[in-house]
Amino acid sequence: MAPDKNGTLSMFLIVLLLACITGVAGGQTKSDQTKAEIQVTDDFRWSTMLADHDMIWNQFPKSWDQGPFLGNGEQGTLMYRTGSRKIRWDVGCSAAHDHRPAEKDDLSEKHVEVLNRGRHFIGHLEIDFPADLVGCKSKLSLWEAEATGVFSSS
Repeated sequence: MAPDKNGTLSMFLIVLLLACITGVAGGQTKSDQTKAEIQVTDDFRWSTMLADHDMIWNQFPKSWDQGPFLGNGEQGTLMYRTGSRKIRWDVGCSAAHDHRPAEKDDLSEKHVEVLNRGRHFIGHLEIDFPADLVGCKSKLSLWEAEATGVFSSS
């Protein structure tokens, strides 16, 4: 770059040079920096930190995409209410997937071919309670990797 009429480039280079000299002369040396470093330990309370981010439900999930879920990326379980007295757990596994030819896809449901290739429904567990369910409190614990909950009835 060529300097302009006022010598701005020269002034910039002088300031940069002074900043570098001051930083080296007035700053810490490498050995001083090493002494000043903080000791790294592994005593972090992961369980406490993760508990702050646990997911909590204070009402019944009304569909599969609203409720507590468990899984490992291949197998999965979802819990939700299907009626005033019914709770359902769906179980799926992505190792079992659709092998039909693409030309036999029913695109009316999801409208995208790749979404029709998802995991197959493996089964479900459904519980019928003797009274209407009026309350639910459930929690997905990230540290414990478990879902827990309490249902209350009328």
